[in-house]
Amino acid sequence: QLPALYSRTSYIAYELAFQDAAGVQQTMAGNVAVDVWPPAETSRVPEEPQACAESGDGREAPLDEFPVIGGADWEVREGWNCGAGYGNLTSHVKAARGTPGGLEGRRWCAARCAQLPECVAFSYPDPGDGRCWLKSGDAARESRELGATCGGCDSFWGY
Repeated sequence: QLPALYSRTSYIAYELAFQDAAGVQQTMAGNVAVDVWPPAETSRVPEEPQACAESGDGREAPLDEFPVIGGADWEVREGWNCGAGYGNLTSHVKAARGTPGGLEGRRWCAARCAQLPECVAFSYPDPGDGRCWLKSGDAARESRELGATCGGCDSFWGY
């Protein structure tokens, strides 16, 4: 189960009181938008896999769970993401799944990840933010085969 703070974007209200260089009392207040992701926990495996909403809207056929993409074997989770708190290595602008260039973009990201020894996974936009995110470290592993988990259901991504 994800922590209560998990959301795509949260807002933190702040109020600051300080003295400026002239010694005059100043105050500032506002809101800051932040992405809040659950802590990385690769050592625990949920007793039952988290059920996400069915993915696919007819744009493309559902992905094979264990495809060969970019010359490497991958374990795919549609509608899943291990976001900002999970070992972002690099990101690259790529077309979203189901749009022109989406298939080629996934192949490119998979091949690029396979070339980098530290890369263990990648997030692919569906539609996401229009970027493929290469991931590093054990905290970024999501695999039923390996018994590792990170992130959660996110209909805007594939992992």
